[in-house]
Amino acid sequence: KQWYQRRVRGETVEEVKEEVVVSEEPVEENLKHKAVVQNLTTGQSALRNIQGVLSHKDYHYHGLRNVQTVFPSESNGFAAGRRYAAHHMVGSGGRLGVIDLQTPGQNNTPQIELVNVGNPTVFQWDHFSDRDILAVGGDCSRVKLWEIVEGQAKLIAELSGHRSKVTQLAYHPGVSGLLATCDTQGVVILWDTPKQTQIKSHEIGEDDGCAAMCWDLLDGNTLYIAQKSGKVTALNGKTGSKVETNVGGEIRNARIGATRDVVVLSWHGAMNARHLSALSLQGAQGGFHLLGSHALGIGTSLPAPLIDRDLNLVCCVARGEASVLPFELRLEPPHIMPLAIHNDVDTQYACAQLPCSARDLMAVEVIKIYKLCKDSVQLITMSVPRLRKEYFQDDIFKSALDFSSPILAVAEWNSGSKSYTVKDIDPCPEGVTKMSNVEVVKKSSQHSKIQQEHLKYKSQEAQRDELFNSFAEQVQRDAGPLEQDLMEGCEDDEWSD
Repeated sequence: KQWYQRRVRGETVEEVKEEVVVSEEPVEENLKHKAVVQNLTTGQSALRNIQGVLSHKDYHYHGLRNVQTVFPSESNGFAAGRRYAAHHMVGSGGRLGVIDLQTPGQNNTPQIELVNVGNPTVFQWDHFSDRDILAVGGDCSRVKLWEIVEGQAKLIAELSGHRSKVTQLAYHPGVSGLLATCDTQGVVILWDTPKQTQIKSHEIGEDDGCAAMCWDLLDGNTLYIAQKSGKVTALNGKTGSKVETNVGGEIRNARIGATRDVVVLSWHGAMNARHLSALSLQGAQGGFHLLGSHALGIGTSLPAPLIDRDLNLVCCVARGEASVLPFELRLEPPHIMPLAIHNDVDTQYACAQLPCSARDLMAVEVIKIYKLCKDSVQLITMSVPRLRKEYFQDDIFKSALDFSSPILAVAEWNSGSKSYTVKDIDPCPEGVTKMSNVEVVKKSSQHSKIQQEHLKYKSQEAQRDELFNSFAEQVQRDAGPLEQDLMEGCEDDEWSD
């Protein structure tokens, strides 16, 4: 910079060299810039070209009525199960509407309605039960279990134990019938839903209300709880022991989830600042701590994370927006890598993730999302573009955690009679060749291709000589031998004199 300014003023090179002093130590700003560039360019992601596709209207659900677009901050607003999906409805009595996912298209039949005494805050489907059971927590300090039978809603149980509003609930991913709930006073209760009994109760502090909660996938005993004081607690569900770490600010609202490698937290801080943070697992080397954070801008609605546990993929969707923000989570820096953004036309009020079994792995589908709009539910498929789809893309789908069936029952988990072990399976279908096993044919370089094409053509001189030679040969063939060559018309000794 000094060199340029002195040369512009007309000074000679020798004068500038004598007076301009170049420091051997790098400038601090340059170090910061270098660190940012290195952070953005470190590594390559196989999911970097991810793209979202809105499915055909035949797979949408139209004609929904009385959809509530404003709901409590603790709720995701939409939950999808194997057959049904639930959402908030307009009206008194804490109503929830249920959609039959097996009948897409125009909805001409009345929706199934669940009428709760209090206003529902959170709800989630039981993914292991043979019956379609929906757990609903509300401001009545109770958890209600609803069952959908032949198009009718039936209240089968009310779980009492909390003394304030239930703000979070989470079914265990590997133990059938194990439900964790939390209230505003920081009381965490574990329920045996088949027996409708309470098996454990823990307190995390009244001043540190629960903002979000999820289970650890591999450990099976740990609950990750985001608290409004800015702490994230790893609570052992059996013993009650806990480990805490700080995310660097007060949490107004949050959503939390876990993958096979990291814990992801989307939270609302001061001044409506939105953040996405990655934390290490409780049993990981180095302990439970914050890995890194990524700013999601400023907004009034919280981006809810939709997580693929096997790919360490999280898609953030916010109420009142029309975009899907995908990120890849890593243990090494950069811990949060932004991917290609999917922008849509219709505004979304809530989103729900389909089970992993609904993906078509041969079409390189990584996640499927139900998008709740004003009067419809749309289906978005996030996939990675690949050319050789006849082969299994094992660089993306390396392995998968098997949660297709329960690992333990509630009684086995509570007593500790059996160990909690998650199987790691190969997701490649039988009889399909993996892309890593395909022999790669080395193609010639672009220069050699041009050279080979050039050899096919001759120069103008060569073409002219070839044409002249061929014409002379043809004339000679057509004329035949001369008369003197045949010695016709005279005797042999006529010219002897």
